[in-house]
Amino acid sequence: MSNAAKKHKDGDSLGPGNLRVGTEVRMRDESGRKPPQPLDGRIVGVAEEIDEESDFSGETCYVIRQRDNSLLNYPIDWLHDEWLVKLDGEYVPISKVLQQVTS
Repeated sequence: MSNAAKKHKDGDSLGPGNLRVGTEVRMRDESGRKPPQPLDGRIVGVAEEIDEESDFSGETCYVIRQRDNSLLNYPIDWLHDEWLVKLDGEYVPISKVLQQVTS
């Protein structure tokens, strides 16, 4: 995962239909906690999940650097369906803006 994070810089394309490096993303907190604690991060690359214990094993994933600097893999298609992207200072569904922030 860390290799994927090192070889790209903000604005780099990750291929057609993918978000660009540096794109800020958020997973909503739907746990009911008050206040909600969403998972925020920035896309730093793509990599195949190789951990056989992972639910995402074998999937091509975005590598996301979280606020605490830890790295997280999340499948590209799932992220496009479930996460939000920061656009003009607000988080909006990725599906609504994918054409504006992809290659």
